[in-house]
Amino acid sequence: MPKVLILSLKAGTGHRIAGEALEEYGQTHYPNWEVKHIDATPYLSPLSSFFHIRSYNFLSANGKWLWKLAYDFWDHSLSARFLRQLAKIQSKLNPNLLKLLRQENPDAIIFTILGCAQILLPVIIKEFPNLKTFALITDYTVHNINIVPGVQYYFVPTLEAKEKILNSPVPYEEVTVTGIPVRPSFLTPIDTTGLHEKYHFLPNWPTVIFLTGGNGVVKAKTYLKELTDYPHPLNLFVNTGNNPALFKNLKTLKFPSWINFHLSKWTDDLPSLFSIANLVITKPGGLTVTEALFKGAPLLLIDPIPGQETNNLNYLEKNHYAVALKDPKKIKELMADIINKKNLLAVFPRTDNPAEKIFKVIEQKIGS
Repeated sequence: MPKVLILSLKAGTGHRIAGEALEEYGQTHYPNWEVKHIDATPYLSPLSSFFHIRSYNFLSANGKWLWKLAYDFWDHSLSARFLRQLAKIQSKLNPNLLKLLRQENPDAIIFTILGCAQILLPVIIKEFPNLKTFALITDYTVHNINIVPGVQYYFVPTLEAKEKILNSPVPYEEVTVTGIPVRPSFLTPIDTTGLHEKYHFLPNWPTVIFLTGGNGVVKAKTYLKELTDYPHPLNLFVNTGNNPALFKNLKTLKFPSWINFHLSKWTDDLPSLFSIANLVITKPGGLTVTEALFKGAPLLLIDPIPGQETNNLNYLEKNHYAVALKDPKKIKELMADIINKKNLLAVFPRTDNPAEKIFKVIEQKIGS
């Protein structure tokens, strides 16, 4: 029985959700395989946890300019080479992660975040010569830090991302354009009966979904204050993610009677909400925007984390899949234009299931 291990970390939410999407697809469509997704965060040493997770989560929320400096610094080939040398030291500092790998002993491993690959590859090359290694890129561009020596195969979202990887020693035939995998509920029509009643949405009013990111890092109040005098009827659903302080802060907002404001913490109803949305306002995380695009929801992108999310925004705006909001004071104007179809967006190509493409490649490489 082939065994596929999928590893992610809690640096943002997209890597983990992509891993869960692959696990669900593999377990459903390859019942004779063992497909397992593991969040490797608990297995990291304190130093590696700080380096790969806590520093990113802190800087992305509180020091974006510092994160941009770090992002640009590590995107140079010499800097990335230094980081790979550092990874050899990290592999010795993470005995629990190495123990996990030896216990699972997979035939294939998919890294949805390359921090795990940097730690494990020195050991994999030495102890697991037959293990097939795959990297999944969950943003619309590729950073040099994503190109890890020893990773044999890459799954990328776009041709542009493939070209970036081909500037490295990775062979052309080992880079596959698959798209970013999303959960099955974002790929098929979904029954939204009862959704309007559940959230008290008023029928025939446009519905706008406003997301603050999985960790609630968007400066939501700045944008939402601009909407308190929006002149048209509107169902406005705001989700604050895992940020109770932000939820409490936004509860103080007052809207006119023609704006039906619903404030929510973490929700599992995004597939349904995206299905009925006239507009989704969100920061440009790779996984979130892909889920919205697969549901056909128009996108207004705000408050990107400098680096990968700025690159996502640029890619989506260039291809007319989304509109970028650079000035919060223009939110009413752009929102009305998109809702009223004055700003027509391109249709995102969503004919194929990215997870299906990924598992077909894995099947070719390891056999069934």
